Amino acid sequence: MNADRCLSLEAFDALAAAAPALCLLDVGAPQRFAQAHLPGAGLLNPMDLLLGFGPAPGNPKDPERLRQTLAAALGPEAWAGKAPVVLYDDEGGAWAGRAVWTLELFGIDAWAVIDGGLIAWAEAGRPLERGAPPAPFPVAETAPLSAFPNPEPWATLESVEAALAAGTHCLWDARSPAEYAGFQRTAARNGHIPGAVNVPITTLLDAQRSGRLRADLAHWLTEAGIDGTRPIITHCHSHHRSGLSYLAGRLLGWPIRAYAGSWGEWGNHPTTPITEGPHPHG
Repeated sequence: MNADRCLSLEAFDALAAAAPALCLLDVGAPQRFAQAHLPGAGLLNPMDLLLGFGPAPGNPKDPERLRQTLAAALGPEAWAGKAPVVLYDDEGGAWAGRAVWTLELFGIDAWAVIDGGLIAWAEAGRPLERGAPPAPFPVAETAPLSAFPNPEPWATLESVEAALAAGTHCLWDARSPAEYAGFQRTAARNGHIPGAVNVPITTLLDAQRSGRLRADLAHWLTEAGIDGTRPIITHCHSHHRSGLSYLAGRLLGWPIRAYAGSWGEWGNHPTTPITEGPHPHG
């Protein structure tokens, strides 16, 4: 796992000392941020990243709205790639991973996450702050963006269909086994994409280490059927949980994209192919 991107608490201390312009972002709900956040952190509300309506609410907002949201949260130095962005959440990395995916749509590569996030920080007895987030940074006026500068991380419904037809990709379904099998109804049609491998994100975390990623992540995923030598497309229901599966793939250096439309789109589409039943290795 890339230790420069998945930071221990001590590695974060070292980075903060070496990069005083570092942008630290709490990816979570404003109400929770007001109760507890890391000292000096700004807030990135994940709801501001999502389209939020239609059959695919997990798709990103339009590029211009997201540009303004991110630029206001990051500030000019981090937005320009001149200062690192460090992200954390309070749930093991799913929202932080979704934020990483969004940064990468804009070509922002100077990012890292705190392994274990707020949970690990608090359990280590480190100080926390309360209160409202700092005021957003002013956003420079530019020509409106009509497309993402780097759309490569985003797998669309059409690209998933093409991957299925070609048989070239590993499809990673990060939902629960009940959703995967079609036992839990979350859309008009339920089940899973044919050939998808079901590895829920709950299995990626070490329950004994305060919400941190498991140390044997690469071995675990390989044994579970995720082939890191092939292009990977991951999804959940709205690209929240698959924020963590996407992040895991990126930390391992695997070729991964996220299907942001996820099951909200696939399961509500009238003609997409669907298979029911539990995973054969589940």
